[in-house]
Amino acid sequence: MRRIIAVLGTRPEKIKLEPVLGSLPSGFQVSVVETGQHTSLIDSAEVGNDGFDVVRLSSSTEDLSLGESLGKMVADLSNYLSTASADLVLVQGDTASALAGALAARFSGIRVGHVEAGLRTHNNERPWPEELIRKTIGQLSDIHFPPTQIAQENLVAEGCEAASAPICGNTSVDIVTRRINEQQLETRTPLAQEKDPSSGRIVVTLHRREAHGGPRRAALRQISVFLNGNPRYSAVLVLHPNPAVVRDVRESGIEQHPGVTIIPPLSHVGLLRAVNDAPFVISDSGGIQEEAPSLGKTVFIARAETERPEAVNLGMNYLVGADLTGFSEAFEAWRISEKRDDLHNPYGDGHAGEKIASAIIEFLK
Repeated sequence: MRRIIAVLGTRPEKIKLEPVLGSLPSGFQVSVVETGQHTSLIDSAEVGNDGFDVVRLSSSTEDLSLGESLGKMVADLSNYLSTASADLVLVQGDTASALAGALAARFSGIRVGHVEAGLRTHNNERPWPEELIRKTIGQLSDIHFPPTQIAQENLVAEGCEAASAPICGNTSVDIVTRRINEQQLETRTPLAQEKDPSSGRIVVTLHRREAHGGPRRAALRQISVFLNGNPRYSAVLVLHPNPAVVRDVRESGIEQHPGVTIIPPLSHVGLLRAVNDAPFVISDSGGIQEEAPSLGKTVFIARAETERPEAVNLGMNYLVGADLTGFSEAFEAWRISEKRDDLHNPYGDGHAGEKIASAIIEFLK
């Protein structure tokens, strides 16, 4: 019996790996190892682990520095894998847990598969440290699962064979498609929305590490200015628990704005509902960039670069800078743009998990 060990530590990893693990046939033994990178947030993923052996490493790493956290996870995972008989360690995305899983697997002589591989900004400083983590995992992996053609081309340019990097789509689209059906969300294509949706509650999420301090406080002030000039809009700010984010929100003064509601992290279903009800989204989240197109929503991306350029290239999302200096111009361009109903989510068709599982089966033959 083939055995696959999936290493994860954050809510996005848990969400995005579930369609892959759930698509593997019964002849595979699947184990899930949770690293402790996130604790309370990971439990709000709202995906099942039915039929999987789940192992939680001894303690949380949330209060450790990045270096301390990575070192601890590599040590703990190496100890676990040294006695585990596995054919493949599966990691997802660009987290410290994913890097620790790939390193520990390599140290233990186990092959590595990387879900959501090949995303690049080609700037090691942004997003930090995720760009560097993805590149490093790319060098450690035996098989890669890029979601798009651009991601595959990035891998090939770095020396991967195209045959070892089949385009599979992003599993986030699988999950959001499932949620739309389960929750009976009424989604609308951009063309079906108002040409000038000049009211509604905007969803805002800002948590990127490289935006800590001045850039994030500037972004929050930009949002206040926008709301002052567009009083038919309001905003809900989903507050990330990172102390640096909390401090920036407090120091920006946005808490005093009458049009802003600040709420704690939502469940994944709750977040999708909020995005679906919003006229648009302001966010630096990679996951929201992937999910919003399925809901027909535009994301004003609070970054200077994105490793997910496909929706930007199609005019569905807009890059506006970590401090939102480009937001006003982009908002006006979006407001007067001709909305289209012939665009589909460029990150997948809802069957990425099945495609990745098939590629794993073929790889392990």
